[in-house]
Amino acid sequence: MCGIAGIVFKEQKKTQFPVIASKMLEHRGPDDEGFLAFDGKCAEKIKGWNIDKPAKMALIHRRLSVIDISDNGRQPMSSEDARFHIVFNGEIYNYIELRNELKVKGYNFFSNSDTEVLLKSWMEWGAESINKFVGMFAFAIFDKIKNELCLVRDFFGIKPLYYAFDDSFFAFSSEIQPLLKLNKARGKVNPQRLYEYLRTGMTDYGGDTMFLNINQLAPSHYLKIKLNNHKELEIKRYYELKTGKILDISFEEAKKTVRELFLESVSLHLRSDVPVGTALSGGVDSSSIVCGARYLDPLHEILAFSFIPDEPSISEEKYADIASAYANVKIHKVFIKPEDLISDLEDLIKVHGEPFGSTSIYAQYRVFKLARENNIKVMLDGQGADEILGGYAPYTAARIASLVRSGNYAEAFDLYRNAQKLPGRNGLFKNTAKYFIPEFFKPLAYKAVGNDLIPKWINKGWFVKNNLVCKINEESYNFNIFKNELLKGLQKTYIPALLRYEDRDSMAHSVESRVPFLTVKLVEFMLSLPEKYIINKNGETKYIFKEAMRGIVPDKILDRKDKIGFATPEKKWLQAVSLRVEGMLKEESPFLNMKELKNEWRDIANGKKHFNFRVWRWLNLISWSKIYEIEA
Repeated sequence: MCGIAGIVFKEQKKTQFPVIASKMLEHRGPDDEGFLAFDGKCAEKIKGWNIDKPAKMALIHRRLSVIDISDNGRQPMSSEDARFHIVFNGEIYNYIELRNELKVKGYNFFSNSDTEVLLKSWMEWGAESINKFVGMFAFAIFDKIKNELCLVRDFFGIKPLYYAFDDSFFAFSSEIQPLLKLNKARGKVNPQRLYEYLRTGMTDYGGDTMFLNINQLAPSHYLKIKLNNHKELEIKRYYELKTGKILDISFEEAKKTVRELFLESVSLHLRSDVPVGTALSGGVDSSSIVCGARYLDPLHEILAFSFIPDEPSISEEKYADIASAYANVKIHKVFIKPEDLISDLEDLIKVHGEPFGSTSIYAQYRVFKLARENNIKVMLDGQGADEILGGYAPYTAARIASLVRSGNYAEAFDLYRNAQKLPGRNGLFKNTAKYFIPEFFKPLAYKAVGNDLIPKWINKGWFVKNNLVCKINEESYNFNIFKNELLKGLQKTYIPALLRYEDRDSMAHSVESRVPFLTVKLVEFMLSLPEKYIINKNGETKYIFKEAMRGIVPDKILDRKDKIGFATPEKKWLQAVSLRVEGMLKEESPFLNMKELKNEWRDIANGKKHFNFRVWRWLNLISWSKIYEIEA
């Protein structure tokens, strides 16, 4: 796990960008730094960057030493013939198996690092090697003979990779902030992304960012440029989720396979030359990782880290205690005061680079901080489970809609009736009905339930002036309704943002976070199962996974009917610091109708209107705009 960056110039140029980028990415890799300078003919690996020496290209690496922590794993790393040069952020978990395969083909290895395995896999198979990897990765590899730079991002976008370019340069980085130091990249907001964030909290999908002149390489894509033509980008998708075919498989056989695939993934994700910890909320996902790790290694020391809210209705402390006791792991707990959020807010926004969805991101930030304070460099977390296992409440509505569309009306009615009895299903009817509302009628329907496409607190005039059509981009897929929603969760509405939060919160404290639920084998298998295996007739979500974990995870956790998620007492926190909130709302914003916004906050504070994440989005946007000097 590391930080990477690089820059290509139209012509050789003296530059401070490598020094600036390395310093700004230091938190991602505090253990070492390295540079590669290319003058158009020779590539030279150097420890420190010479700002007085012109370069055609520079590659920058900050190292967090996790696999082969010796100097042999140092980057940039080059092939023995000096043709290929790589900077890599992430982990290739199956590097041992791939190294053995490459040895059979005659390759020799000077290190025990996964970076060298990645490099030599590329030498042997080129871009075809990507689909051999089990891991999370963002890397840049330079082919001196082809005079070509290739950037690659992993299947689900676990690791970030941003880029910017103009007539004189092409640059990339693990984070946005270094790119903001370059000309023409600073402060220009992307109106569509801004609107979607304000309206729904949606961020991070596809190739756009909140900054108009900064892009991100989308998951499952690679980008190639020739050094003699840095503005001509070749961007290709190397992997597409296989989602169309439903397996003809018995429940027992499917359950066995789910168990095997999950434990195999946890085993691979535990590979490390430094101690590994786990995040533990007390829910099914994180408890399965903790208990699965213990099942695989009965003697290994495991540390778990939990956020404990001071609001009983959303606290999962008792379940975290059950899981930790069952797995015999030591648990460390984070307790947060409302004042902590305000005092850390500026640093939190700087860490993320773009606005984010809720205060749960702060709780996650503090969990990783505690892990680092306990000398943990690697953490396992449960991101992705809800998306592939139908864990969110709206997925039950999608399952009902699928049954109706397929003519199974009695089954749909029974599922609706049973699901309504479960906690957290109050919006089931509304969520189900949306699948049957004609597209042209949706704006009126949203308004009828108090959910305008353009709420009064959004400055509609600014968006109209910037030629934005205010609607939510809802992509359709050639797939049934339920699996379509799972797919959207993976590609657009949930996972892209959650993975960004995970990466920034962990790397802010120099911790590598790993997500065992997001492997191609496990995801594709789950998406190929009959819907009733995922959400059963009683409305129980994650059904097959829970059954697969019997005997590994305590029944008290697997039999839970409620779902809290990683929740914070956001309303309580913000009301406790209401004077600070009101002070922030005195700031002016060209994107918000401040008069309406203040009125809405007063109604919320007085209990006249319901509280939701929109309040946090206001505060986040106002602070982000100020910190990053956003232009209107």
